[in-house]
Formats: sequence, C-alpha cells, structure tokens
Amino acid sequence: MASAEQGAFLAVSAILAGRQTLDAAQTKGLYEALVADDAGFAAAAQALLKLINDRKIDSADLHKVLTDEKSPLAPVPQNIARAWFMGIVGNGDKARVRAYEDALNAQIVQDFLKPPTYAYGAYGSWSKNPS
Repeated sequence: MASAEQGAFLAVSAILAGRQTLDAAQTKGLYEALVADDAGFAAAAQALLKLINDRKIDSADLHKVLTDEKSPLAPVPQNIARAWFMGIVGNGDKARVRAYEDALNAQIVQDFLKPPTYAYGAYGSWSKNPS
C-alpha cells in the first residue's frame, strides 16, 4: 500500500474479513472507489483502526460498540464489509459493482458454487414462477 491511509484500510479490511492477506489489486480498487464515494473515508478508516487498536475491540463486537455509542464511524466497517463481501461500493443511485466473482462472498464458497454470469433461461425467465 502506498500510504498510511491505504494501510489503515488494508488493516481494517483484514480484521473485518478475518483474513491475513487480501488481493493487492482488489484492495487498491476498493480503496480508490470508497475514497471516490466519500472524501472523508481515508481519515475515517484511520480513526476506526486507531479505535480498534486502542480499545482492543474484537471484530465480532465492533458493530455493537459503534452502534451503542452512536459513533460517526459506525458506517465505515459496514461500507468496507459490503465492498469486500458483496463487491459493491456506494448506496442507492451511487452504488457501483467493483467485484463479482472476486468478492469474498463468492470466494468463500468457490469450492462448491460458482456465481452464474448469465441467466439459465431466456431473458426474463428468472422472474416467472415455474410451472
């Protein structure tokens, strides 16, 4: 990672994902997308990492701690987790898919399942109830 801000993002990502290593290219792409989506993201990621380290907050307890304290940092781990596990950055009209088969939700089950890249029937067939 090229900066302290990116390093903080990578550290928080590893904590939330429960992984020692994360793909460098995907890390860079997700970080850039999150910063483009929210100009304050880099500073918030650094503040979140400091909070986690200073208070020794376990990842399983992080959401509850941030929510209970009504912390302005509460959306940060949610946004990071959504980016890594679903491959989506942003919300609503600003939502963008940054990863699909490389998102962690697909990687976790890749030994058994492959995410389809197309519909198995004619266009719109997935919206009709089977006969």
